[in-house]
Amino acid sequence: MRRRDFFKETAAELNRAIGLLKDLEDGAAELDELLDELPKDESKPQIASKIHKLHALLSKLKKTSKNLV
Repeated sequence: MRRRDFFKETAAELNRAIGLLKDLEDGAAELDELLDELPKDESKPQIASKIHKLHALLSKLKKTSKNLV
């Protein structure tokens, strides 16, 4: 391709976007693992509920990023 070819720039931007999506997916997976490590304190159901909501949100983010790649 020529140096100033439009497709070269487009390919570079697409590669950058894919890299960002992979970083998002990796970060979501790491957060998911950290949430799994939190102690399960049954005496505080509101905390357990929030952890469950965070897992659900992270799962949604992972699915979205996979659909975009």
